[in-house]
Amino acid sequence: MKDEISGKTALQLVVAVLAATPVVVGIEGIASGPEFLHTVPPRPIDLDSHFRFLSGLFLAVGIAWYSCVPGIETKTERFRLLAACTFAALAIHNRRTLAGSHRRPLR
Repeated sequence: MKDEISGKTALQLVVAVLAATPVVVGIEGIASGPEFLHTVPPRPIDLDSHFRFLSGLFLAVGIAWYSCVPGIETKTERFRLLAACTFAALAIHNRRTLAGSHRRPLR
Protein backbone atom coordinates (compact mmCIF):
# COMPACT_ATOMS: atom_id res chain seq x y z
CA MET A 1 0.00 0.00 0.00
CA LYS A 2 1.38 3.39 -0.99
CA ASP A 3 0.84 6.02 1.71
CA GLU A 4 2.73 8.94 0.20
CA ILE A 5 1.69 11.00 -2.77
CA SER A 6 3.94 11.68 -5.74
CA GLY A 7 5.58 15.04 -6.38
CA LYS A 8 3.34 15.55 -9.40
CA THR A 9 0.19 14.96 -7.37
CA ALA A 10 1.41 17.26 -4.60
CA LEU A 11 2.09 20.04 -7.12
CA GLN A 12 -1.32 19.54 -8.70
CA LEU A 13 -2.97 19.80 -5.27
CA VAL A 14 -1.08 22.99 -4.36
CA VAL A 15 -1.88 24.65 -7.70
CA ALA A 16 -5.55 23.64 -7.47
CA VAL A 17 -5.92 25.01 -3.93
CA LEU A 18 -4.04 28.26 -4.59
CA ALA A 19 -5.86 28.90 -7.89
CA ALA A 20 -9.09 29.17 -5.93
CA THR A 21 -8.02 32.58 -4.59
CA PRO A 22 -8.01 34.52 -7.88
CA VAL A 23 -11.13 32.67 -9.05
CA VAL A 24 -13.16 33.48 -5.93
CA VAL A 25 -11.86 37.04 -5.61
CA GLY A 26 -12.36 37.67 -9.34
CA ILE A 27 -15.97 36.47 -9.20
CA GLU A 28 -16.62 38.56 -6.09
CA GLY A 29 -15.08 41.64 -7.72
CA ILE A 30 -17.14 41.21 -10.86
CA ALA A 31 -20.33 40.66 -8.88
CA SER A 32 -19.98 43.44 -6.27
CA GLY A 33 -17.78 45.97 -8.02
CA PRO A 34 -15.89 48.59 -6.02
CA GLU A 35 -18.44 48.72 -3.18
CA PHE A 36 -15.94 47.45 -0.61
CA LEU A 37 -13.78 50.54 -1.17
CA HIS A 38 -16.31 52.60 0.80
CA THR A 39 -15.69 55.68 -1.30
CA VAL A 40 -18.05 58.58 -0.93
CA PRO A 41 -20.28 59.05 -3.95
CA PRO A 42 -19.99 60.41 -6.53
CA ARG A 43 -17.31 57.95 -7.62
CA PRO A 44 -15.27 58.47 -10.76
CA ILE A 45 -17.42 57.39 -13.68
CA ASP A 46 -14.96 54.79 -14.92
CA LEU A 47 -14.11 53.26 -11.51
CA ASP A 48 -16.75 50.54 -11.71
CA SER A 49 -15.77 49.56 -15.25
CA HIS A 50 -12.04 49.43 -14.49
CA PHE A 51 -12.60 47.52 -11.26
CA ARG A 52 -14.76 44.87 -12.90
CA PHE A 53 -12.36 44.58 -15.85
CA LEU A 54 -9.39 43.95 -13.55
CA SER A 55 -11.46 41.49 -11.54
CA GLY A 56 -12.19 39.67 -14.80
CA LEU A 57 -8.47 39.49 -15.54
CA PHE A 58 -7.90 38.10 -12.06
CA LEU A 59 -10.57 35.47 -12.72
CA ALA A 60 -8.96 34.59 -16.06
CA VAL A 61 -5.57 34.08 -14.41
CA GLY A 62 -7.17 31.74 -11.87
CA ILE A 63 -8.84 29.74 -14.62
CA ALA A 64 -5.53 29.61 -16.51
CA TRP A 65 -3.88 28.16 -13.38
CA TYR A 66 -6.59 25.48 -13.30
CA SER A 67 -5.81 24.65 -16.93
CA CYS A 68 -2.31 23.67 -15.79
CA VAL A 69 -3.48 21.04 -13.29
CA PRO A 70 -4.26 18.12 -15.62
CA GLY A 71 -1.03 17.02 -17.28
CA ILE A 72 0.99 19.55 -15.28
CA GLU A 73 4.27 17.95 -16.33
CA THR A 74 3.61 18.89 -19.98
CA LYS A 75 2.67 22.54 -19.37
CA THR A 76 5.99 24.01 -18.25
CA GLU A 77 5.84 27.09 -20.48
CA ARG A 78 2.31 28.01 -19.38
CA PHE A 79 3.22 27.39 -15.75
CA ARG A 80 6.27 29.67 -15.99
CA LEU A 81 4.29 32.44 -17.73
CA LEU A 82 1.55 32.34 -15.09
CA ALA A 83 4.14 32.28 -12.31
CA ALA A 84 5.85 35.35 -13.82
CA CYS A 85 2.51 37.18 -14.08
CA THR A 86 1.63 36.26 -10.52
CA PHE A 87 4.97 37.36 -9.08
CA ALA A 88 4.87 40.60 -11.08
CA ALA A 89 1.44 41.37 -9.63
CA LEU A 90 2.72 40.58 -6.12
CA ALA A 91 5.73 42.85 -6.67
CA ILE A 92 3.47 45.72 -7.73
CA HIS A 93 1.22 45.11 -4.73
CA ASN A 94 4.18 45.02 -2.33
CA ARG A 95 5.65 48.19 -3.84
CA ARG A 96 2.38 50.02 -3.33
CA THR A 97 1.98 48.61 0.17
CA LEU A 98 5.50 49.52 1.28
CA ALA A 99 5.64 52.89 -0.47
CA GLY A 100 2.11 53.87 0.44
CA SER A 101 -0.69 54.13 -2.05
CA HIS A 102 -1.72 57.67 -1.15
CA ARG A 103 -1.15 60.36 -3.71
CA ARG A 104 0.36 63.71 -3.08
CA PRO A 105 -1.98 66.63 -3.72
CA LEU A 106 -1.46 68.44 -7.00
CA ARG A 107 -0.17 71.98 -6.74
